[in-house]
Amino acid sequence: MLAPLVALGAMPLTFYVLHFVYLGTVWAWLQPRLSSPVAYLVASLTFWLVFAMIAGRWLDRFRRGPFEMVLHATAVGLTSPWRIGRGASTGDRRVLQRVTPHA
Repeated sequence: MLAPLVALGAMPLTFYVLHFVYLGTVWAWLQPRLSSPVAYLVASLTFWLVFAMIAGRWLDRFRRGPFEMVLHATAVGLTSPWRIGRGASTGDRRVLQRVTPHA
């Protein structure tokens, strides 16, 4: 029962960005057609539930949300020259070396 909420929490950047896309497109079209507070609540809950279901399906296939993937790949790409790894000839000393990024 909590799986949809967990999915939303696992991809907060994607949810944040898509929330603003939704507000600028669907909500802008839908809002003038809503006539009561209950209608607003239903429209908002529908967005959350639909996105939570899509997020759950996405996370069944991938480790991160789409925007989280881009952010992770960028961070790994920018920081990989400074990642600490174990040098082949240095024994137990830790040295800076280029490390292959993980997905």
